Amino acid sequence: MANDDLKKRLAALKAGKRDLGLLLEKPEPGKIGMSAQRLITGKADPDYTSIKCTLEAAAQRRSETPMEVYFVFDTTGSMRYVIEAVQKVIGYVGHQILQAEKGIAARVIGVGDHCDLSGILKGIRTPAKLLGDYGQINDPTTDPRILESQVKRIVYTHGGDDPEAYECLAHDLVALINEDKSSFPEKKHAVVLFGDAYAHQNRIMGVEDGCPNQRDAKQLIPLVSTSTRTFFVGCGGHFEELTYGIVRDLQKAQYVPFNQSRDVLPEALIGMVKLARHGAEGLQTYVTSLPKDTATKIMGLLSPGKGIEKT
Repeated sequence: MANDDLKKRLAALKAGKRDLGLLLEKPEPGKIGMSAQRLITGKADPDYTSIKCTLEAAAQRRSETPMEVYFVFDTTGSMRYVIEAVQKVIGYVGHQILQAEKGIAARVIGVGDHCDLSGILKGIRTPAKLLGDYGQINDPTTDPRILESQVKRIVYTHGGDDPEAYECLAHDLVALINEDKSSFPEKKHAVVLFGDAYAHQNRIMGVEDGCPNQRDAKQLIPLVSTSTRTFFVGCGGHFEELTYGIVRDLQKAQYVPFNQSRDVLPEALIGMVKLARHGAEGLQTYVTSLPKDTATKIMGLLSPGKGIEKT
């Protein structure tokens, strides 16, 4: 809550105005303290200190979730040999981070291709929702069991041509993150993308159907710029070269080989929370508690650089 807004409400209170609208605009159920409840019911006189504390506590509660993690995986046919392993890693990493730190929320997103719409509509299972004409998206959760259920309920798709709708995924995630930032400016956002393909219209590889929305692979650039950090987990194919390669020089883009993802992503994501809450000193304290090899990788993933590249 802005300081000016708080001052106006407190000034109204000091002036003897008891209109609830001047004190608590549209209070959310269960989100106000006992002093405010007493004021609403008329069981006590307005208490300047109590109301001030109540309003400040409400503002604090709105910023208690310091980070949301978007676990995204390619659901198309080329991933068929690794997709179950990917789902297991997402379930494991999600469980580790949600258990380790309060205030982390996560969701699972499936990304396919524009030609997958009919198949997704036939198979999509609630509570997942349609994302554009190419994917499936779940609501954020802080419960590891719900996250694991989200992973299992994502529908596999075919994919059509070699590229996938990574360009539209990036565009839609930017919109989603920006909307969240408008309500929670201090919140951090981590994107973890597991894939083996590349976006439409990167104009490097062969024949493709193109993007019906006329978007191209450069949409990945604003995604990296908008998120706090984006981890590109390479599961084969041209992913490292043609997807991560577009953003390789951006400081907030990091590459992780799939065979190392289970071992480093939990610590990297927890490290992001430590950094957000406690600064560089808090991150350093956390990292020094890890095995030396892991600590080195985590510092690399959370520093400007290229992550754990194989090339």
